[in-house]
Amino acid sequence: MVTNPRLAHRIEHGILPQWMNVARERREREVAAMNAAPPPPLPPQTLTPPRRARARGRHRAPSRWCRRQALLQGALSMLGAMIAPSVGPFP
Repeated sequence: MVTNPRLAHRIEHGILPQWMNVARERREREVAAMNAAPPPPLPPQTLTPPRRARARGRHRAPSRWCRRQALLQGALSMLGAMIAPSVGPFP
């Protein structure tokens, strides 16, 4: 901020930009709000144990959805291979 010659001149001679006044007022309001009253105490919370993820067998085993997707892709490939000879080459 001081590297800017215009701003350095304004700070030195007391003419501040409007955003600096707004920032100062905001800081003062925050300090006053923090000093005004302590925050209300939090209600007691019961601690629940963290839920463990369901074991999937071997480490990083693929999910069932991936297996279904692979079977569907294989079936569509076989279907395409059976239909391709009857359709013939595309022009």
